[in-house]
Amino acid sequence: MVNPSMCTRSGQLKNELLQSNLFLKNLNANKYSDELNQQIESYLSNNNTTQIISKIDEQFKKINDDINSSFIKNNDEIKCCRDINYYIDLVYAIVKSTNILPKHIQDKITSHVEQKWKEVPQVKHIDECIGKIDLDSIRKRCILKHLHDLKMDKGPINSSPEMYKTYMSQKWEKLIKYTKPQYGGLYVKIENDSMGIIDLYDNFLHSTNYICDDDLDNLKNGKGENTY
Repeated sequence: MVNPSMCTRSGQLKNELLQSNLFLKNLNANKYSDELNQQIESYLSNNNTTQIISKIDEQFKKINDDINSSFIKNNDEIKCCRDINYYIDLVYAIVKSTNILPKHIQDKITSHVEQKWKEVPQVKHIDECIGKIDLDSIRKRCILKHLHDLKMDKGPINSSPEMYKTYMSQKWEKLIKYTKPQYGGLYVKIENDSMGIIDLYDNFLHSTNYICDDDLDNLKNGKGENTY
């Protein structure tokens, strides 16, 4: 049975109430993507990045406000890292996917976004949180965040599976489009003592089948490193 307190009148999940959105209560990936793309399109008429940067900074302030109001304990630092990386990766995917902005302007904007880490005082180990921005690293962060978010949202997934799948599709759409290989299938393979997963990358990020109750903090990438 669907929990009515988790849904809007239109029958959509209240994303801000999901436990996985602790620090992303004010971020709607689809809506934000449309708004940021509108600002990117304005570059055609004014050759100015001010509005684009302003939109990015406005959203980051909202995320920082969520962090300031919800950050409670040291364990939240890891969650904080995952959520900020998600936002930065989302912006990176939107900016790098456009044909409107010249490459040097894209680089200018993404460099600005990466500097936003300095505005999060709760993150004490910034060097460990900041991830590489190559496609493979972004994919790994998406995979790990998805596993953690499924575990945190187990209740809403069980009570409102179809609504959650709609939300999840919107959440990952832009990042999948940016990181999915143009040719050939990319598979996810995750193994530990109690879990084995092999699935297509985009199928994996659209699936709620991988709720794992084990300690996910010990999952590492292929090089034995933690990946936020």
